[in-house]
Amino acid sequence: MSVENELARTSQQPLSSTNAINYISLAVGAALFFTGAFYQFINDSKYVFPLLQLLCLSVSIILIVSSLYCYKHNMALMDIRFSHKALIQFYIIMALQSFWFYMTSKIFFTTGNLYWDNLKTYSYFYDNLHALNHFGEPAWWFPHIQRGMPGYFYSLLGNMNCNSPVFITLGVVFWLLGKAKIVITSFQPLYVWYFCGIIPLLSTLSIWLFSRHILRSSGALCFVIIIGVFSPGNMFNITDIGYFEPSIYCLFFLSAFLFFIKRRDMLSFWLLCLTAAAACIAVNYPFMVWAILFIPSFIIVYILDKEMFASAISAFKAVKGRHWLIF
Repeated sequence: MSVENELARTSQQPLSSTNAINYISLAVGAALFFTGAFYQFINDSKYVFPLLQLLCLSVSIILIVSSLYCYKHNMALMDIRFSHKALIQFYIIMALQSFWFYMTSKIFFTTGNLYWDNLKTYSYFYDNLHALNHFGEPAWWFPHIQRGMPGYFYSLLGNMNCNSPVFITLGVVFWLLGKAKIVITSFQPLYVWYFCGIIPLLSTLSIWLFSRHILRSSGALCFVIIIGVFSPGNMFNITDIGYFEPSIYCLFFLSAFLFFIKRRDMLSFWLLCLTAAAACIAVNYPFMVWAILFIPSFIIVYILDKEMFASAISAFKAVKGRHWLIF
């Protein structure tokens, strides 16, 4: 069976776009509501960040209500097609990742402490977000950290990776809050959410999406999910933040690359451009350790197969030349 026929076969039997996007929104909203409600109403530590909990609960309610409304009225904001098995696997990811987040983050929330290198790099996280919120610009210099270099240098190129898409998103939010005269004074709980919740979830999703293009067995994919959630990479991120994050954008890019070859439409092309941009802006020292070697190695191995190479060429020809200027 040719590669084109195999890829077409595996992309059949999709859910409707309405059910897929609404179920995804419902699952994400439920996970956010669980984590936010737990720490809002059970944890009585003085280190809990009320605004973070309120934001989490608000976003979860919006997702749940909007997904139920769209499902009832047969509406969808985006055309995302998942098979029934893929949706079940997504639910497994959200459930296991919520459990993992609870088990690993509770001690940080209740004690307000950090340890190992995450304690050392917390100042880069705190100072940059604090500067964006209070002064409307990043922290260009840290007088309390005598490393012999400007603060932004290690913030961008070191393992803190303040130029990553996730941190940039947080920075924009804190900058907007500052413009709205909302002053943030507590950053440690958000830091815990960052390295115990957001990054591990993206890691598991990237591993799962990449594996779906390679593995066909649902049992094998569920095994990959379990290994991804409780992987040494996620555990390593608790002690040494940033080293594992560049590989996430690498796997997202390769997943989009395989998805583009399968779909050959503009949606898959824009996803390829988006993930390529995310991987490029996240380039720093940890990126050079693994991702910069894995991406070209995978593509070279992929195109060594004649059928796969022909499939890739036909996919690239399906997009007009002027669109590749954007890429």
